[in-house]
Amino acid sequence: MKNETRQEILCRRCPIASTPWSRLIGLMGRENLPEGSGLLIVPAYGGIHTFFMRFPIDAAYISSDLKVIAMNPRMVPWRIWRPKERDAFAVLELPAGVLERTGTGVGDQLVVTLIRWGP
Repeated sequence: MKNETRQEILCRRCPIASTPWSRLIGLMGRENLPEGSGLLIVPAYGGIHTFFMRFPIDAAYISSDLKVIAMNPRMVPWRIWRPKERDAFAVLELPAGVLERTGTGVGDQLVVTLIRWGP
C-alpha cells in the first residue's frame, strides 16, 4: 500500500481481512507487527478495537476511492475507535509511527498493488 500523495510506502506486505472471522481476529494474539507489514480490513463497518493486542498500532480509515478519511495514530491496546466518518470502505492497520513517519494525513490518496501468492 502506497501513499500516492506523499510518495511513501505504508506497507509492503498487507494481507486483507475480508471474512467476518478474519476481521474479528485482526491482529489479536500477535507479538508485534513488523515494519513494512499491515492489515487491511474490508469492509470497515462501525469501529475497530485493540482488545488482546500487545502493541500499539496506527489506524487509518479509507474511503471507497482510497482516500484517508480519519486516522488514529499510536492506538494503544484495549481501546475502541469509532470515527465520526461513516462512509469508510476499509481500515488500514500499521505499526505505530508509520503514519507520522510518512507524513500521511486526512485527504491523502492511497494506491493498492495486489500481488497473487502461489500458483
